[in-house]
Amino acid sequence: RGSKTGVFVGSSGEESRMFSKSLNENPELPFGTSLSMLSNQISFRYDLHGPSLSVDTACSSSLVALNEAVINIKSGRCDAAVVATIQLNLDPDVSKRYNQLGMLSADGICKSFDASANGYVRSEAAVVVFICKESFARRIYGNILDVQINSDGNKEQGVTFPSGIVQEQLLRQTIKGAGVDPKSIVYVEAHGTGTAAGDTQELNAIDRVICTGRTERPLLIGSVKSSLGHTEAASGLSSIVKVLLAAQYGTLPGNLHFHNPNSNVPGLTSGRLKVVDRNIPWEGGIVGISSFGFGGANAHTILEVNIQTNETHAIELPLIVPFSATTADAIDFALSFVQDREIIGLLHVIHNFDIPGHSFRGFCLPETSTVEIQERFLTDASIQTWFVFSGMGSQAKRTGRDLMCFKEFRKSIKKSAQALTPCGIDLIGYLTDRTNPDESLILYTTTCICAIQIALVDVLRSVEIFADGIFGHSFGEVA
Repeated sequence: RGSKTGVFVGSSGEESRMFSKSLNENPELPFGTSLSMLSNQISFRYDLHGPSLSVDTACSSSLVALNEAVINIKSGRCDAAVVATIQLNLDPDVSKRYNQLGMLSADGICKSFDASANGYVRSEAAVVVFICKESFARRIYGNILDVQINSDGNKEQGVTFPSGIVQEQLLRQTIKGAGVDPKSIVYVEAHGTGTAAGDTQELNAIDRVICTGRTERPLLIGSVKSSLGHTEAASGLSSIVKVLLAAQYGTLPGNLHFHNPNSNVPGLTSGRLKVVDRNIPWEGGIVGISSFGFGGANAHTILEVNIQTNETHAIELPLIVPFSATTADAIDFALSFVQDREIIGLLHVIHNFDIPGHSFRGFCLPETSTVEIQERFLTDASIQTWFVFSGMGSQAKRTGRDLMCFKEFRKSIKKSAQALTPCGIDLIGYLTDRTNPDESLILYTTTCICAIQIALVDVLRSVEIFADGIFGHSFGEVA
């Protein structure tokens, strides 16, 4: 907190904005669904003072965000960076339009690099990585040797058609920036959407750049989209996570649905390019990762990844390991990992702060051979349930309408409506949008807030949830 850490988010947030229109007319929705707030909210929540920005380049968004993060760290604008991405498929109409354009697989399978490839499957993901200079790193999963971006520019075939020539230029540019020999690259995590045009253009570019003069062994290629689907804006970081986890566990996962190589890619048919079609042991090395936006915004990064080795150091002095949790079982589970130094380090960081709701606290003193666990239970009191009734400001048009389908809620509202009828108030009509009174009248606002909260209590009572105490704020005191 308070550090010069940047936040860089890659996302295409249009579906959130479309989906929000079907919700209530909350005046804060434009802020919550704004693309800029994806990064700005993280900076706000964690009090981070480095650059905070969001980028949208369609499917290459997250790798372009990584490029921005690397540039800002190198220039000194920030000391470290949170690079994040999210893809949520909230609006079915978007998928419908993509399908009409022929982008989606008719059989629901992403067959990257296969002769029968016929499109991709839309998927969702949320990915966050933390990057900093190597000298400041506590744990290293991989080193970013270089990351570059470029654009297709004008194309005769149209804006969405991929340009293999420009992708080739990007590969050469990134390899030069990384200072590596193309023949030293052991694996490429391709964009590999499983479209006939996309796979052909991309693989032929890879073949021309990396496989020229390659005689000792074929270049291994793969695409996480065959397993995960196409996470679109999040696909770049999804590919990075795949590669990092593969190195950590020493296994490179095989591509699914690959049976016959794309005949339009000579590198595949000749064996210069080899699709990893089964899980194989892997020691990592220098890898390339591509991500291309459908508007022609391209990104490529070269990483050096290695198998993670966790060294165990003998504990010469008594070590206190503090931990708190909501249950005693959680204490036992956490303290069973006291010999794992990485987990212990994490526990120390987390439990420097008091955590609300953690009524159980434990600690242990690990020694070289034996571990003695001591537990202290802060309280054995049963958890109490309190009902808090909100006041003015919690109202919104049509609040409670969907809850009318529940019998107990509807029954309670009808009872309140009967009591209000002599006062000329149509409670049910207002809640169901049947009537449209002046919303500025405090009469309707207060009666609705009160009636809905009473109905919610009746619903809770029907399932035997009772309050040990109640608290009302403002007009909530009436309820």
